[in-house]
Amino acid sequence: PHVDEHVDIANVGLIEGMTGALDTLLFGGERMLRVFGPVGDSDKEFELIMPDYSLRNAMLIYSRNVAFVSLLISLFTAMLVYA
Repeated sequence: PHVDEHVDIANVGLIEGMTGALDTLLFGGERMLRVFGPVGDSDKEFELIMPDYSLRNAMLIYSRNVAFVSLLISLFTAMLVYA
């Protein structure tokens, strides 16, 4: 398959990882990812080629759940403060 993006787990910085995650969350769904990197402290490496739609769907579900829990916490806090 045609790979649209290569992700080296060993060399992904904090900012690059965050922008990549936001890019997948907002604009993903139709790309193929190649993810590769070392396995623990050994000299073995792994390589995974996958479509990003399943990753994006999981990220959307997780984002929805975090927003829902945040809303519940806010409502509970408002009830304690204003009741």
